Amino acid sequence: MHRILFFLPLLFLTTACQTTDPVQRRFTRADTDMDSRLSRSELSDFAMRNVFDARDLNNDGELTPVEWWPGDDAAQRALFNQRDANQDGIVTLAEALAWGRGNPNWDQILNAADLDGDAFVTLAELRTYLASKEGPVR
Repeated sequence: MHRILFFLPLLFLTTACQTTDPVQRRFTRADTDMDSRLSRSELSDFAMRNVFDARDLNNDGELTPVEWWPGDDAAQRALFNQRDANQDGIVTLAEALAWGRGNPNWDQILNAADLDGDAFVTLAELRTYLASKEGPVR
């Protein structure tokens, strides 16, 4: 649980893009239905896609245990197996997205960031949430 709570602010704050507003750029990418607010599934899908893309070293749309975590670590293997829904030794993007959508930790993040209680996060609410976790957004 704490890993996701730590990970989301980093995900929205880090960037290698030329934009002067990385939070807004990432918010816009995450807002797939373009309604200027993020739903729980948009938050989780954005995070899962970023993690998946970063680990899919050969860009084949599948994660192997070695791509997930180099070396032989039982805890990491267990995390991989949780995401491998059909237990075929491969995690697809669909499996990663499904796991993310089912992870209850996103409810906590959404509730913490959703200041007006409408079950969505606006860019302003996201900035406030990120500032509470990492300090002011620059």
